[in-house]
This record gives sequence, C-alpha cells and structure tokens, in this order.
Amino acid sequence: MKKYPIRMCIACRKRELQSRLIRIQHTEGRMVPYSGSGRSMYLCHACSTENRQIKKISKRYRLDEAEFKAMLKELDRNG
Repeated sequence: MKKYPIRMCIACRKRELQSRLIRIQHTEGRMVPYSGSGRSMYLCHACSTENRQIKKISKRYRLDEAEFKAMLKELDRNG
C-alpha cells in the first residue's frame, strides 16, 4: 500500500492530499508561490476562490486583499 502526504488547508482546516492543495509562503509582507526554500502553507482550491476565506487570510497576515486574490487566480490558471 502506497502512502501519500496529507496536508491541512490554513483556512478551512480540512486535510487533503498534498498534490491537490496550493502551496504558498509568506515573505516580506506578501504571499507568494512557494519558492522551494523556507516555510510554507497550503490552501485548498475551494478556499482560494471563496471571498470570505480570502478576506480572513488577508486580515490574519496583513495582506493587500486585491493583490492576494490576483496571485491566487494566477496560481489557479497556471497550476
């Protein structure tokens, strides 16, 4: 039996396969796609499109909500 990594969404706290989540990191006051080094976090696709969850994360990490939405849309389009 093959095991796959399970990670948790930072917004809704649901556990999901790592391959199905969006990996992001918080650096220099901005959320950016994971660069390969440093700490990161995961966000599920449902929460990445839900305005309420985006607002909650933006407030928690003191982000510009419009910039964060644009980054999530870009990640969703490009994978």
